[in-house]
Amino acid sequence: MTVPVLDTGSLYTSLTSAPSSRDLLYRLKDIKNALIGNPLRKAEIARSREIVSLLTEYVHADQETAIDLTRLEILNEAAVILGSIANSLLNAICVLTVPPDPKLQSYILTKALPSLIRALRNHLITIADFLWGWGSRSEPGTKVILDSVLDLEEDVTMDVDPPAIKVGGKGEDFTRSRARAALLSVYKVKPLKALLSLLTDSQFSKQPQVVLPLLQLLAQTAILSSQRMALYEWNRNSSPSKTPPEDDRDTARSRSTVRFSPLGTVEHHEATTSPLIEVLCAMVLGNGALGTKANSNFKLKQAGLDLLTVLVKDKSAALEAMSVLQEYGGIACRDPVRARDPAVSEDKHELRIMTDLLDSRVPGIGISAAACLVSFRIITSQDVPFRKMADREAWRGQAQVSAISGSSLLEHLSQFMDTAQSPDDRIKACYLTARLVQDDPDLQRKAIETNAIARCVEVVKAGDREQPSSNSKEQSTANIQAPLLGPVVARRMVEAGLTAIATLCTFHEPAKQKAIQLGVLPLINRSLQSPAYATRTSACQVARVLSRSIAILRTTLVDSGVAKNVVGLLQAEEQVYAANGGYEKDFKLRSSTSSTALSAATATICNLICEFSPMQATFMAQDGVQTLVRLTDAADREVRVNSIWALRNMVFKSDESLRKKVVEALGWGTLRRHLLDSQPEVAEQALAFTRNLIAEASEAEITHLFEGVGEESLFEAIESAMSGIDRVNTSLERDGVIGRPEYEDYHSQASDRLEQALFVLYNIALGNEQHREAILKRSNVLAGMQHALYITESPLIKIPAIGGFINLVETNDRHRRTRQEVINRLRPHLLPVQVRALCSDPSFDVRDKAGKLLAILEVGMFTSGSGSATA
Repeated sequence: MTVPVLDTGSLYTSLTSAPSSRDLLYRLKDIKNALIGNPLRKAEIARSREIVSLLTEYVHADQETAIDLTRLEILNEAAVILGSIANSLLNAICVLTVPPDPKLQSYILTKALPSLIRALRNHLITIADFLWGWGSRSEPGTKVILDSVLDLEEDVTMDVDPPAIKVGGKGEDFTRSRARAALLSVYKVKPLKALLSLLTDSQFSKQPQVVLPLLQLLAQTAILSSQRMALYEWNRNSSPSKTPPEDDRDTARSRSTVRFSPLGTVEHHEATTSPLIEVLCAMVLGNGALGTKANSNFKLKQAGLDLLTVLVKDKSAALEAMSVLQEYGGIACRDPVRARDPAVSEDKHELRIMTDLLDSRVPGIGISAAACLVSFRIITSQDVPFRKMADREAWRGQAQVSAISGSSLLEHLSQFMDTAQSPDDRIKACYLTARLVQDDPDLQRKAIETNAIARCVEVVKAGDREQPSSNSKEQSTANIQAPLLGPVVARRMVEAGLTAIATLCTFHEPAKQKAIQLGVLPLINRSLQSPAYATRTSACQVARVLSRSIAILRTTLVDSGVAKNVVGLLQAEEQVYAANGGYEKDFKLRSSTSSTALSAATATICNLICEFSPMQATFMAQDGVQTLVRLTDAADREVRVNSIWALRNMVFKSDESLRKKVVEALGWGTLRRHLLDSQPEVAEQALAFTRNLIAEASEAEITHLFEGVGEESLFEAIESAMSGIDRVNTSLERDGVIGRPEYEDYHSQASDRLEQALFVLYNIALGNEQHREAILKRSNVLAGMQHALYITESPLIKIPAIGGFINLVETNDRHRRTRQEVINRLRPHLLPVQVRALCSDPSFDVRDKAGKLLAILEVGMFTSGSGSATA
C-alpha cells in the first residue's frame, strides 16, 4: 500500500488559519498521529521550513503559557512533532553512511551529510539544554545532599524553573520524557555505529564539515555515565587491524596494550584501546589524516578535546587516554635527540602535549585542554587497587601526571576567567576551578594567595550587572559599562561564579573573609531572588559555606540580610513544592528539578539555626519549625534528609522548653516513621535527632521518648543500624569489591548510622534503672555494642560503645559506684581481654575510656570472687 504524501502547504495553511487554540490543538494532534510509524511523512515535515518554523514558535513558552492548559498542550504536541523529526534526521544519517550509488558520494560527503548532522546537532543540543543545561548540583565533600538529578557527574541541571506539564501518565512531565528519549536514541547500537563510523572510515573522516558537527553533538549530549560508556566501549571487541591506516603508518608504533577495567584494576591482555579514544588522541597529537586537519582547523581540535574531556571523566577511559598520549606524544616520540639526554629522559612520561595546548593562544583550545587535565589529575589522585606488582609498575607512568601542578592549573583557570573572550569559556573556567579544588584543602589554601576568588567574584558581578534591578538608572548605567550578555548567559555566569566561590571557601576561614571583603554578600542576596532555580541553588551553596564560620554566622550573615533571605527562600520554595505535589507519593515520577533549590535551602538552614546562631529565635517566630516538619514528609529523599538534619541541629544543646516545642511540632509518630525508614540516610538522621534530643535530657524526657516512639520501635531502629554495617560488608565481599575506594561510601554510610545508634544507647544508659534494663534485657543490642569495639578502626564507633558499657556498669550517683550485678550480666558480651586490646588503640580517647572500663571490670570481677580475671 502506498503511503499518501503529506501536502505541507495545506498543513501550514490549516495551522495558521485555526480559528481558536482548541482547533489548533486538534490539528496538531492530527499531524502527530499521521506521523506515527511513517518516516516518509516525517521527512516531508522536516523539509518544510515553514512548518518547522511554525512549530518552533509553538514551543516558545512564557509566563502566560504556564497557567494556560491549552497552550501547554499545544507546546507539548509541537515538541512531540519536532522530536519525531529529529528521529527522521538520525535515520537519514544512518542510510547515507552507506551510499547506495558511488556517483552520489561526493554530494553526500560535502552537502547532504554535513547538513543532516548540523541539523541533528542543533536540534539535540537545544533539547539537551532544555533538559539539563548549566546549573548546580551537589556540593562535593559534604554529607548534606543538594541534588542528584539523573546521575550527573558535572554541574548540569536546567537553567530556569520548568512549567509543570502534566500531559501523560501518572503525572510525569511528558515533554521532558520525550526529550530524554530523543537524546538517548542517539546512543542506541545502530545509530551510534553509523555516527562513529564517520570518525573511523577514511572517506568520511577526511571531511571536517562532517566530523566537526558530529564531535560537537556527542560532546554536548553525552552527559550520563551510560552514554559515555557506550562511546567508550564502541567497537572495542572488533579484531584489531594488523596494518595501520595508510595515512597513519608514519606515526604508528608497536606497543604493549594495557586494558583498564571499569573498576580501575589494571589488567594486561591482548585488547585494543578504545577506537574512539585512539581517534581523539590522534586529533590532539596531530597524527594521521584527521589529526593533520585538526592542526589547521582549531575548531576541529577543540571539538576533539571537548569530547575527550567528556570521556575521561570515567577512570577506565582516562587511564587509556593517558597511556596513548604519553606513548605517542611524549618527548621521546617527538624528539629522539632530547630523549637521549638523561636530564630529560624522564620527561617522556609527562603529558607535555596537553600542557602545551594549555598555553595555546587560540580561543577555546586552552580551556578545553584544561578541562582534560583537570579530569586526569582527579583520576590519578584516586587510589587504584592492584592485583600484581607488574600492574603497579604499569600504573606509574599514568600516575606521574598527578605531578601536574594543581596550583599551575588553578592559575591558568583563574587567568581564563579574566582574559577569555567568550563568556562560555569564563563559565567553564569557574566550573573547572570548582571541580579541581573540591575536597583539596591544600589547593584551596593556595587559592587564597592567588586571584582565583577575586576573579570568580568578578565573573559573578559581570553577570549580575544584567540581572533585574529595582533601580532602573543604576541598571542602565551598568549596561553601558559592560557589553550585553543576554539573560541566559548572564544567569549562567552568576551560577558558575557562585559555585566556584562556594568550593574555594569550603575549608579555610581566610578564604571566606576574602570573599566577603570582595563584596559577595550583596550578590548572594540578589541571586537568592533570581527566577532561575540554579542561581538560587548556587547562592545557597555560598551562604552555607560561609555559615560554617561561627564568627561570620553571628555577625555578617545576619547583618547583611543573607540569613533572613535564606529563610524566606526556604518557605517560598516549600510553598511551590507543595503546590507541585511534592508531598504526593508519585512525586518521584515528576521532574526532580523543582526540589533542587529547596534541597539547597534546607542544607543551608542546618547551620543558620544552630544553638549559637541569632537566627534561631527569628526562625521559630516565623513558623520555620513547622515548615521543616512538613518537609520531613516530602517525597524527595534529599529534602527529607536535610530537613531532619536541620531539626537535629535545632535541638543540639538546647534547653528543655525548645526541645519540647520541636517534639510537639514533629510528633512522636512522625519520628517513629523516620527511625524505621527504609532509606538508610533518613533513618540515620532520625537517630541523630534522637541522640541530640536526649543528650542532656532528664530521666523524665527519656521516659517520654520511650512512651512516645515506643520502646520496641526505638530498639528496632537501633538493632537495624547495628546490623547494617555487617550487611554492607557481606554484600561487598560477595561482589568481590570490599575495600575498593569507589565503594567506600556504602561502608561509610553504614558506619555513620551505627555511630548515631551507639550514641543513642550511650544517652539512654545515663537514665534510670528502667532505661538501663531496656538495654540489658536485649542480648542482640549488647552483642552489637561488643561487635562495635572491633568491627571498625573508627574512634567515633568505639568511643560511644565503650562509654555505653561504662554508663551501664556505673551508678548515676555522685560517686559513680560499680554495679556488680550488671558486670555479671555483661560477662558473655564483654571480656576484659577485648577491652585490654583497646588500651593500645591509636586514639587517645579510645585508650582513655578503655582503661577506665578495664579497671571497672577487673575490680568488679575481683570483688565478685569469680576466681579468674579473664573469665
